Amino acid sequence: NAVNQNMPVTHKYIMVAGEVKMPKILRVPLGITLKEITDLCGGSALDNPAYLIGGPMTGRIGTSGDLVTKTTNAVILLPQDHYIVQRKTTKSNISIKRAMSACCSCRTCTDLCSRNLLGYPIDPQAFMHGISHNKVFDTKPFLNTFFCSQCGLCEMYSCMQGLSPASLIGEYRDKLRSKGVVPPKVIKEAEVSDKREYRTVPVARLLKRIGLSKYDVDIPFSDESVTSKRLTVSLHQNIGVSSVCAVKKGDKVSLGQVIATYPKDKLGVSLHSPADGKVIQINDNFIIIEKKGEENEAKNNCVVS
Repeated sequence: NAVNQNMPVTHKYIMVAGEVKMPKILRVPLGITLKEITDLCGGSALDNPAYLIGGPMTGRIGTSGDLVTKTTNAVILLPQDHYIVQRKTTKSNISIKRAMSACCSCRTCTDLCSRNLLGYPIDPQAFMHGISHNKVFDTKPFLNTFFCSQCGLCEMYSCMQGLSPASLIGEYRDKLRSKGVVPPKVIKEAEVSDKREYRTVPVARLLKRIGLSKYDVDIPFSDESVTSKRLTVSLHQNIGVSSVCAVKKGDKVSLGQVIATYPKDKLGVSLHSPADGKVIQINDNFIIIEKKGEENEAKNNCVVS
């Protein structure tokens, strides 16, 4: 198994789906743009599509210029007025005002919460009630946002009012982290709810609810060789510290060579060159590599994921 041999990740398998002319699963190098891989699928079927990067529940809305990183696994092109796009682009101040006016504390968001059913103390309903009624004196619902997995089910499916618990919880948790607040300690081991097996969500119903049924088709795997003359490798590809450049402008690099590292006392990742080429630009965010000719493209012994 190549993973056990500590081989570097230089390429990714990416599903390109939605409003593209020829949906495919492609093997692409890190640092290629979403526009380039969309063009490999015949281009967009829309004049101005929204790019959903990742899955429909946990993904984010990006642009055609966004880069493939180690965490990229799917790109779904959607109309700008699609349900998912609208939900993921709503501003938090609007979401809070909507919660203040429409949240009826029905508890459906909590009743279907996967983490809550596993026994974790996350309670979306209590959080929504707290922010909509300014009940900041009870800090428990706010501190327990650290236990949210951000699966998105509460706002994409559960809430009958179309509110945004997951987005607000995620934003609140990020602010707590930025202030140095650490997750609360769980005193007792989580106990799985005996209601869990009765509160699963049918995938077909979920797809219909979020408007993806028409895109639920078999997508072929393409083994065509995907290249790009210029690859822009992001130094921010993980939740830890940013990677630190280990090469200089003008350096020649080879496929799989370490081009960025991280402090060993921090959480981070090393980055490896996705192609043979030359470093033509470096800044605080990127390492740009201009690829050599195609003669070395067969050199392909690195892990893809």
